[in-house]
Amino acid sequence: MLCARRLGSLAAGLAALRPGRAARGSLGAGIQARRVSTSWSPVGAAFNVKPQGRRLDLFSERRGLFGVPELSAPEGFYIAQEEALRKTELLVERACSTPPGPQTVLIFDELSDALCRVADLADFVKIAHPEPAFREAAEETCRSIGTMVEKLNTNVELYQSLQKLLSDKKLVDSLDVETRRVAELFMFDFEISGIHLDEEKRKRAVDLNKKKKDLKNKHIKRTKFPNKIEKHLLPDHIHHNFVRDGKLLKINAPHAEAPNDLAFCEAIETVMQFLEKLSDKLCERTIKDFEMMRQMKMKLNPQNSELMPWDPPYYSGVIRAE
Repeated sequence: MLCARRLGSLAAGLAALRPGRAARGSLGAGIQARRVSTSWSPVGAAFNVKPQGRRLDLFSERRGLFGVPELSAPEGFYIAQEEALRKTELLVERACSTPPGPQTVLIFDELSDALCRVADLADFVKIAHPEPAFREAAEETCRSIGTMVEKLNTNVELYQSLQKLLSDKKLVDSLDVETRRVAELFMFDFEISGIHLDEEKRKRAVDLNKKKKDLKNKHIKRTKFPNKIEKHLLPDHIHHNFVRDGKLLKINAPHAEAPNDLAFCEAIETVMQFLEKLSDKLCERTIKDFEMMRQMKMKLNPQNSELMPWDPPYYSGVIRAE
């Protein structure tokens, strides 16, 4: 559960496992806990607070985004990020020095919460805030905390502190069902993050995951920019479907609602090129994955071993678990 791809659901997941305990870092849980007028959502109200200037003043009465004083200016994300990382370092030290027991799981819980309460908020703001400065600050915070998460997922000493607990049958039997399940989920994320690899490969795994997230963010940004082509490349009678920019036409949507087939075809040409290129690159890897799933189904269900369209989610999950 320290895994970056799960940061958005972590706090809520832990709250579900422990009824009655609020997920401190969960934005959704915070919104549900308050009774608000249906005329305006808490998120809408937060974004419609008029700016009070760019000066960062943590001690004034101004409320920042979602009531967090630091977030009255973009620079506040740096403060929130540094505080989360500082607390993370202290909790890692505690986790590694505490004798194995229920307290180990509680420390891991607090560790994940310290990261998620900042990462979840930043992940939302980087997409939804109308001001570029806030979006950029939030994106940098997501990147920094995501990098920390990847490092923690391949931290051998941290992993061993949890392993000592789960490898001791007497200790495991003493845990309540919810605590044991949370511990197992933490261990699962360690394992799928490559904790079993040697030091050089673990570092390589961290670097690759960081690169993957950076590429994903760049891709998302690029998809927001329109594609520009010269007017003369398209027939005059479909020009009105696109925004004019001097001698260029901007194609900024698939134009699926366009009554003219040619306009629709021109608008998704780049998309098709991307999908075809992606398909070519993934073909070999996909064939291997499907073969692994076929083998797993043959092993678990020899009477009906043909892989069906609905099988991949289940059998890919089984393979990951192994």
